[in-house]
Parts: sequence; structure tokens; C-alpha cells
Amino acid sequence: MASLAHDDLVSFWVELFPYSSCASRVWELRSTVTAYHACYVALAEILVADVATLKVRLSRASGLAASSLCRLSRQRRGLNSHRQPRGCAP
Repeated sequence: MASLAHDDLVSFWVELFPYSSCASRVWELRSTVTAYHACYVALAEILVADVATLKVRLSRASGLAASSLCRLSRQRRGLNSHRQPRGCAP
């Protein structure tokens, strides 16, 4: 089992983006969200991608241009993976 997980990790494709590409937007968001979350939001805005989060504060933050920012719901026993989150593209 561990060797399968290791093989998956080795073959996992990751694309890195330089911070400089979203630094100015992260700075603009400094009073609205944490720098950590601002990086995700800024990159999503650049890539025109969806952002799904469990963080209520992030999903309600004002001034975010990410049009498809949506909050996933959490049930008592983990994520509700059976329903499409409201506001997220299928």
C-alpha cells in the first residue's frame, strides 16, 4: 500500500507559479483575508479558476474578484462529498 502511495506521489504533476505574478493582488487583499488565503485567491483570479473553501470567513470576505469562490459544507463526519457546493461550477 505504501509503495502505491509513493508511486502516486512521484508521478504527481505540480506546476509552480512565482509569487511575483500575484504579489500586488495579495497586498491589495491584506486587510480582507490572510496572506495565505490571499495567495490562493489571487492565483485563482489570474487563472480564472474556482476556489472552494471550508473557511466561512474567506467565503464571506468582501472585495474578492474570484467569481467562483464558494464555501464547502462540512458535516459531523467529514466533508459532504455527495452534493455539489452552492456557487461552484460542476
